[in-house]
Amino acid sequence: MKAKTHQIGAMLTGKKSQMAKAEDIQNAYHEYQAKAYIKAEISIRGVLAKNPNDADALRLGALTALSLNQVVTAQSRLAKACLLCNLTAEIANTSGNISKAAGNWIQAESAYKKALELDSAYKPVRANLIDLLVNSGQPDRALLEIESQAKQYSETNLMRLARVSALMKIGEYDTALIKVKLIDENYDSEKVASIKVRLFFHLGQYDEMQSAAKLIPANSEYTIETLGVMANAYAMQNDWTAFHNVIDSACRSSDALPETFIKSMQLLTRSEFPDLAENVRARAQVRFSENVSILVEKANHSMRDGDFSKSCELFKSAMSMRPGDFQTMLNYAEACLGAKQYDLAQHLIQGAFQQSPNNQFLFALAATLKRARGEEYKALYDYENFVQVYDLDPPKDYKTIEQFNIDLKTSLERLHDFQSAPLNQSLRGGTQTNVDLSFVNDPVLKTFFQAIDTSIGQYMESIGRDSQHPFTQRNTGSYRVNGAWSVRLSPNGHHVNHVHPMGWISSSYYVDVPSVIDTSDSQEGWIKFGEPGVKGLDLPAEKFVQPKSGRLVLFPSYMWHGTIPFSGAQTRLTLPFDIVPA
Repeated sequence: MKAKTHQIGAMLTGKKSQMAKAEDIQNAYHEYQAKAYIKAEISIRGVLAKNPNDADALRLGALTALSLNQVVTAQSRLAKACLLCNLTAEIANTSGNISKAAGNWIQAESAYKKALELDSAYKPVRANLIDLLVNSGQPDRALLEIESQAKQYSETNLMRLARVSALMKIGEYDTALIKVKLIDENYDSEKVASIKVRLFFHLGQYDEMQSAAKLIPANSEYTIETLGVMANAYAMQNDWTAFHNVIDSACRSSDALPETFIKSMQLLTRSEFPDLAENVRARAQVRFSENVSILVEKANHSMRDGDFSKSCELFKSAMSMRPGDFQTMLNYAEACLGAKQYDLAQHLIQGAFQQSPNNQFLFALAATLKRARGEEYKALYDYENFVQVYDLDPPKDYKTIEQFNIDLKTSLERLHDFQSAPLNQSLRGGTQTNVDLSFVNDPVLKTFFQAIDTSIGQYMESIGRDSQHPFTQRNTGSYRVNGAWSVRLSPNGHHVNHVHPMGWISSSYYVDVPSVIDTSDSQEGWIKFGEPGVKGLDLPAEKFVQPKSGRLVLFPSYMWHGTIPFSGAQTRLTLPFDIVPA
């Protein structure tokens, strides 16, 4: 009798334990639904500590981790859950979201397509697939997917909005203007207005751009992006009166966000108006003295001024107020490098990798940290094997590469329709085209992208594939262009040292170079590699390549690169592009 009683007691205890677990998971889910993501993550960690193999807890834990940008943790939890339960469209969709956040676009697309195989009518995954294609540099494929879905299901406003975004990315601005008018007036009016601001900027219709901007409240999440677009539009036309009016109007609003002031400071600093930037900073300090975003900007300001110890102290306070913020971690790591606090820099970089494991800027910081410490870093910065030069043969129907470049220069010059450089790019002194050149319907440009294919294939074959190397492990043997643009540098112009965070292989193709590059003994106009774009580090460039008309240089996107200024009266015209695995 006692044994039977013990069995019943054990069963009741087990049921109570199961009920308690289910209740804890339900509470964590409610916290997740309420966007209390930190609380939800703490709750789910408690459940997993007691029940590490509970599929429901692991699935929810993947969502809570992803909501906090803990991509690696989310991947691990979902992979474990998939071993314990059947694959569903919802799980496959979550897997796609995690891969997208990690920058693994091929895996993300595969997961979304698997979800559609499991349930073709599952709305979230249909929207996510379109969003992935639009935002991973595949707007042409996004348009095909939108057309396909529109035939199977009724076209939604979300599809129409995605169509407009995709059309803008391929430079079909007039068509985008027609399509944006088909979106219902009451559908996400602030987002639609922000899209219109960008569209009218591309169309050069600045009065309409301003009218659209007025529809966005000062405290809207789209205000910061809109401010950047408008200020950039006027700066690239050298209309500094309108530039200052945009910033002044944004900061005058009683509902202005702290981030509005921060963006204004950045725009003014980049445009070389330091006194005005300081004025905005002082106003923000009075108005938002306890705000964490203002604290982060103070930390960045101290870093730019070279006061790295103070910068680190401010970043430490900011991190305590906003733990795990990715951009703050990156900036804090840079400040630590300047302050020679290498152990803390390493901790921050490792934490950031948990959120964005394919971010090329993080690999640049990791290599820079190793170099600053005197450690081996050439596995990442292997200039001999990873920086390669190709002097292109003339394309079909051209006798010489010089003849081809004359036509290419003509095509590119038509697209250089601004007077100054964009404020959010690395060039100083010159202009940059504003549309992805890989989508421009121009026969000469199409010939260019055909002409570089052989060199890219040779490069990928040369670097090989090592599953343990962060660069070559991504080598699938196939690629696609993920952004192409043209830069026309003016005399004394240059590129500051930078990397391409969302790339894989980056490049520079030289269309037209000034004669001083051939005759100068001081490497004027040359591309340089290895000099970090981090304040406070005295680490010189280690590799230099001389530009030459018809020359293509390929290198890892995480490799620091910049340009030495050049003298004379001639300009330098290039056509850089990024490629990613396909």
